[in-house]
This record gives sequence, C-alpha cells and structure tokens, in this order.
Amino acid sequence: MPAQLFLPRELYGIIGHPLGHTMSPLLHNWGFGLLDIPAVYMAWPLEPGRVGDFITAVRTLPIRGASVTIPHKQAVLPLLDGVSDRARAVGAVNTLYWRDGRLLGENTDVTGFLAPLRQRAAAGWRCARALVLGNGGAARAVLAGLHELGPDGEGVVGAVAVTGRNPEKAAPLAAEFGAAVVDWDARGAWGADLVVNTTPMGMSGERQGDTAYPAQGFAAQAAGGRGLAYDLVYNPLRTRFLSEAASAGWDTQDGLAMFVEQGREQFRLWTGRELPAEGARTLVAVALGFGDVAVGRACGQCELPGLGKG
Repeated sequence: MPAQLFLPRELYGIIGHPLGHTMSPLLHNWGFGLLDIPAVYMAWPLEPGRVGDFITAVRTLPIRGASVTIPHKQAVLPLLDGVSDRARAVGAVNTLYWRDGRLLGENTDVTGFLAPLRQRAAAGWRCARALVLGNGGAARAVLAGLHELGPDGEGVVGAVAVTGRNPEKAAPLAAEFGAAVVDWDARGAWGADLVVNTTPMGMSGERQGDTAYPAQGFAAQAAGGRGLAYDLVYNPLRTRFLSEAASAGWDTQDGLAMFVEQGREQFRLWTGRELPAEGARTLVAVALGFGDVAVGRACGQCELPGLGKG
C-alpha cells in the first residue's frame, strides 16, 4: 500500500537575513507532528526592504503565522493590524499571528527570557540589583522583561542597570526603561546579584572564549550572597561567563530555555496547543550536539526524531 501523502493545510515559517542554521523549523515541525497538526514550518530567507512583499503574501496565502528575526523585527511593526503592549514596549516583533481576521504582532522573546526567572521566583527567588550586559536588540527584550518583574510590576526585581561599551547607546536605552547606566569599566563593582549577558561574547565560533563580565565581579558579590548569572547564548550551553560564575558559587542559567520558551509561546499563539517543555529542550539540545547528559531527562511521552521515547 503506498504511503499516505501529507498535504499541509497551513503554512508557517521564519523570515530573516541571513537565517543561518535556525533551529525553529526543527522545533515547530516536531510539534506539528507530535500533535497531529496538518501544517508545515519553513525557512524563508528575506532580504531587507522586502518585508512589505512578505506581508502581502501572508495576507494572500494560507500563512497562519510566522517568526521574525534580524533585520525585520522593527520593519514589520507599521505593516500589521495591531501589536501587543509588550511588543510596542520592546519596539520589535518576533511573531506574527492571526486573530479574528487581523494580522497581529507579539514579542515572545520577553516571554522566553522571563520563563526561567518566573520559575525561580515561584520558589522564592528575589533580585535586589540586576545588571544587563549589552545595549542591542536582545537587551531591549531583557529590559522589558525585567521591568515587568520590577517594583511597579511583580516586585521580584529591584534596581536595574545597563552597561555597554558604547555609552551613547546605553544611556537612551536605560532612560527608556527606567534603568540606571553603569560604566563598562566599573560593571564588576556595581554589586549586581543578577547579571544577564545579552552580547554575543561566548557564542560558538570566534567569540567562544570571551566573556562580557570580569570573573572578579562574581567573586566580590559572592561574599555578600549567592547571585544568578543568566547567559542568552545557548551554543555552547556552558560559556566562559557561566563557568566563571559557577566557580564563584553563583547559580547559572543558560540561554536554551529562552529559545525554547519563546518558541513554545509562538506555537501556543498559532495553534492554542502546548509543546512539552522538556521534550522541546531535549530536541534542540540533541540537534546542537549536546546530548542527553547536558540537558537531563527527556519527556517520557515525547517521540523525538532520531531518539525514540525519552
């Protein structure tokens, strides 16, 4: 008997330039297969200046959602029927979805960043002083998330500061989110108990051995209590930044959770269904070559491509 032909009824995908080796098609197509959703997620490299053409295609073809990455996160904003307050605060959209015939934009990077912090907060974690390393697009999402956790929000995080090599960029960014500015050369002495790396330093490749934070900064703060080092980099999982923090007795958080959780939130917006968190994390980690030892136990109910049951 011939194999049944798969004909997807809905299209999803990611736009960016360049896209490189994005893990998003792996994650979402695994989810569609796991939950028997007749859809497919594709990579759509899109050059700058062609976002308008893409939005026209979204409104014409059965494209039910899309991920948006560099350099299009800001360019799509004025082309949509509406965006969330969170996306407007960040000034960037990474997710397109439909509601009641309207094409809307959301920023799930904030959701992804906050997920492990909210999990810790539920167990009693609190932060007195949070320091954000870097002043690029990723820093905007982090600052928006920390603002939600701040004194005017959930009351989990106290003071927030930004530091970067370029003070002319750091100052207006800090002002926009009500944060302080710390001189780059003094960042290790500010006394943060949460340090978030939003820079590419430590990422696999030429910068893998680099770190955006001096090791002595961890050692100095460790005397006053145990801090948390959070690296948005997820390849490798254990960066120099995290290794030096752990050596000083700090807790650490790698960036894989943020990537997985922002993707799970996208999937929820598109389908109304939940991707199993542990299985999704293991899927991506194994694809990156980290293996089960690096990520812990797989979801026992999740069929992982090439892995079988976890």
